[in-house]
Amino acid sequence: MIVVNQSKIYLEISKQELQVIVTKHFGCRPFQFQILHGGMFNTTYLLTVNDNEKYILRLGPVNRHLLLPFENKLMISEPYFYNLCRQRKIPVPEIVAVDLEKKEIDRDYMITKYIASEPLSAETFSEEDKIALYHSVGFYALQINQITGDGFGRVADVVEGRGFCTWSAYLAHELEEWAQTVVPYRLYAEEEVERIRMLPRKYQQILNAIDKPHLVHADLWEGNILVERADGQYRVAAIIDGDRSLFGDPAFETASGWMINESFLKGYRLPISHDHDAWLRKQIYRLMYAVIDSYVWFVEYDNEENGNNTRAKARELLQTL
Repeated sequence: MIVVNQSKIYLEISKQELQVIVTKHFGCRPFQFQILHGGMFNTTYLLTVNDNEKYILRLGPVNRHLLLPFENKLMISEPYFYNLCRQRKIPVPEIVAVDLEKKEIDRDYMITKYIASEPLSAETFSEEDKIALYHSVGFYALQINQITGDGFGRVADVVEGRGFCTWSAYLAHELEEWAQTVVPYRLYAEEEVERIRMLPRKYQQILNAIDKPHLVHADLWEGNILVERADGQYRVAAIIDGDRSLFGDPAFETASGWMINESFLKGYRLPISHDHDAWLRKQIYRLMYAVIDSYVWFVEYDNEENGNNTRAKARELLQTL
């Protein structure tokens, strides 16, 4: 069971601040708003303009000094990710506006058209429903992972021409930034941090066997799958929150394990290698998820229980490497 404490980076805004945003993008029109709970990173509102036009407003985090470096560019990555997906007919939200200037309000924000739906994580769906939906998500995940890029790294960096020539170089860069950020909080022993930092160098040859960068959502779980009902059946309405996306090894997608079951794999259709080198890469990817999540839980979300759980998982994985 996940225990949620008060996030240090989530903060609601006033109606006056919402009015400023609505006026900028929709003019002086009447609007209503409803806070949408569940997230702890972005702050999300349902906006209803002129009584019938519905939009989703997502505001980036406050206390940005607490963020991991790549988290400062999430709203640069997301529109590009959606555009690539739309070209492949992968269902994603339609963006109305993105504002990174922080003039009207000191936060990045994004507005998308509202999709009448529920997240796959809702209790609405039976196990039979989920089998079909997981199959669809697996199919769409394969379509995402078949998209290629010009370099390795988080999408925002690749878009801005700062991608990496090799997969190991990107992983080394991100773990170095993680190490520099995490050390002051003493979440890991110095020896553990050093071992984690050195993994991309230790396994450089194995990692660089991945020589073509493929698009990876990197945050694929039930809460990021919107489901709608049409013609008496449930179907995937949109894959959302592509802000953590990256170009790299497609196996990074499935390494998280958050949605991996028999139905997903049948939809995914791409055989998952189980040779020793593939296993080592997967262990490194799982470790990356765990060390990032442990920082997020401890520092950004102030949740010691989940921080301890993800740190224990990271330490267990580190012992295999």
